[in-house]
Formats: sequence, C-alpha cells, structure tokens
Amino acid sequence: MKNTKYIVYKISGGLNHMLGQINNAIHFSILSKRHLIIDCFAGAFQNDFNKFFNIPGFKYSTNYESLYNDSSIEESFEPYINANAKYTDKGYFLNEKK
Repeated sequence: MKNTKYIVYKISGGLNHMLGQINNAIHFSILSKRHLIIDCFAGAFQNDFNKFFNIPGFKYSTNYESLYNDSSIEESFEPYINANAKYTDKGYFLNEKK
C-alpha cells in the first residue's frame, strides 16, 4: 500500500455508536480515497471487528499491519495514535482535549 493515506477509526462508545461511526468512516474513506483502519481493541468492544462483522465489497483493515508494511512510511504511527487518542472513563481525548 505504498503512498497510501489512511483513516483510523478508534472505537468509542457502545455498539450502536460504534457501528454508526464506522458507517461514517466508510463513506468518508471512499470520498477521500483513503484506506480505513478499524481499531476496536479499546472501549467496551475490545475485540477484532472481523470476528463479529464484515463489510462486503469494501477493503479495510482491523490492525496496523498495512501501516507497518507500507515502505513509504518511515516510522510506526501506533505510538502516536496511542499517545494522542486515549480512552478514559470520561470518553476519548485527543491531544489531552475532549
């Protein structure tokens, strides 16, 4: 996936909220021509999205392997994502802002 742009959806909220936001992320990734990564290993779900759901006819990832295998990316984004999108009992915070 050389020179690919990405959208990462990190789960938040319950199942209904998660599925609605994944729907929005799918539409945005199609419009912006970006590869979608669905990260459901946080919040209440804490599992691989593909274990319970699939999105037919749409290519996406549920882990960061595509980032690590992309030779155009010089460093791992996972530490940045983990440092800047944190889940607390009050919800998700990005760069210490809710």
